Amino acid sequence: MKTNITSETKTFIIDTNGPFTNIGEKINPTGRKKLAEPLKEHNFDYDRGLVLKQVEASADILDVNLAFLSLAITFGATCAITDPMKLSLTIRAVDLLLGRDDYAGRYIKHYRKLAAEIES
Repeated sequence: MKTNITSETKTFIIDTNGPFTNIGEKINPTGRKKLAEPLKEHNFDYDRGLVLKQVEASADILDVNLAFLSLAITFGATCAITDPMKLSLTIRAVDLLLGRDDYAGRYIKHYRKLAAEIES
C-alpha cells in the first residue's frame, strides 16, 4: 500500500514495501502546560524547538494536532499539509473559542455546508 503526501516542495511516499518514513512525535498542547502556556503568550520558542529537534532527528513528517495547527496559523504559521475538510472546521472552532465568531454564526454555517457536501 502506498500513500503520497505532497507539499509545494516535497513528496513523501509512505509504502509498506518501500523505504522507512520517519514520522515525528505528535505535537499536541492539549493537557500539556509546557506546550500550551507559551502559545497563550504568542511565544513559539519551545514549540519551535520541539519541531527542530524532530527534524534534526531525521523526521520526514511531523504529526501535529489540528487545534495546535489552527492556533499556530492564527499566530503566524504560513503552511501545513492536512485534510482541508478537517482543518477548515477546526479553524472555525478556534475563531469561536477566541471570541471572533459571535453566536457561532460562521461555525454553524460552515458546519452545515460541510454536512451538505458529505450527504450529496
